[in-house]
Amino acid sequence: MRTSPTIIGFQTEYFPPDAISNAVLYGELVEHLAGLFDRVDVITASPHYGREASERDAPQPPGNVRLVLCRPPSWRFRRLLPARFLAELGFTARNTVAALRASRDWDVVLSSTPPLLLGLSALAVARVRRLPLVWWVQDLHPEIAVALGLTSARNPACRLLHAIHDRVLRAASVVIVVSDAQRATLLRAYGSVAPERVVVLENPATHADATTTGDPPHDPPVTVSYTGNLGLSQGLDHVLDVAAEVRGLPLRFVLHGNGAAESALKEESFRRGLDNIEFSPFATDDEYLALLRRSHVLLLSLRPEIDRYSFPSKLWTYLAAGRPIVAWAGRGGPVERAIEESGAGVFAAWGDVPAAVRGLTELLSEPRRQQFASAAVSFYRSHPTPETHAKQLADLLHAAVGTEP
Repeated sequence: MRTSPTIIGFQTEYFPPDAISNAVLYGELVEHLAGLFDRVDVITASPHYGREASERDAPQPPGNVRLVLCRPPSWRFRRLLPARFLAELGFTARNTVAALRASRDWDVVLSSTPPLLLGLSALAVARVRRLPLVWWVQDLHPEIAVALGLTSARNPACRLLHAIHDRVLRAASVVIVVSDAQRATLLRAYGSVAPERVVVLENPATHADATTTGDPPHDPPVTVSYTGNLGLSQGLDHVLDVAAEVRGLPLRFVLHGNGAAESALKEESFRRGLDNIEFSPFATDDEYLALLRRSHVLLLSLRPEIDRYSFPSKLWTYLAAGRPIVAWAGRGGPVERAIEESGAGVFAAWGDVPAAVRGLTELLSEPRRQQFASAAVSFYRSHPTPETHAKQLADLLHAAVGTEP
């Protein structure tokens, strides 16, 4: 093992001031990594998620963090897979050029999915510079697209993406996944990958200030808030179905974020006259924390099986906020197990409207909500902090490079 300053190159699409959860996660992580390494270079996209919030809230990174910005992918036609592929391909090419220019003194390349094609870029940089590659799988692509019914595993484009991901996974010195279930799914899908190189590193809670949200308002209605991506994986059309069934209860839903399903959700909510649903765009950190403070219950929604391909990291922020959680996902998956283990809320199978209504009715009781909130805080305290998470990642990076922390 050699001891020397280490320079990290991090290739990603998402980074502050973008307001999407991955950007917040990476921003907080890099801030901690900057205190553990000589320098961190971040090759990323210009702000393109939550643009209005980004322009109002742009924190400055530490002095030894160098940001290199590329033109982001265009999501004008992001619901169309061919257009999305071409947008990601263009961004990947731009990120590759920028990374090759910046990487002359790097010691290791770190990159993450999504997008999947960025792994190919990181692999190219690692090969040209003869560096170890650490590949961080947040979402397992293209398998998650197959699970959503967006494509078939036999589709030539899907098979090509699978082959690309297989190449990246086999070349990586370390592969990081975010849950045990995701690790098992990855190893089943990619039998050529050595299991000993696939490491589970659960994401921490983002928005560390969530632990200081305080008590919610006592007055009705009970506000049930979903925060994050309004995408296809989340299956938020189920929220509309549930909201239609509970019109007579003192409940109000807030869907906070942006995403591919946003327009369709708004149109359908208006068509059905759902006046108990409110839409809220991505916000600054202060505005996000204000939303948590006024929320009585926090909502997690995922289509069945999706939590085997990607674990919703917002769960840890929800726990940190000390709010009861209502979760709708597939039966027998990691989300259901997390809710049962934490005792922090109620679970119902996604698509089971009567079960969802029963759970929400239970949460109308303030003493019951307080019981769940207390369990959430207690369980969160057993989870790695952002600082601990950064140190664990730093250990993996040092091991890949062959340096001592």
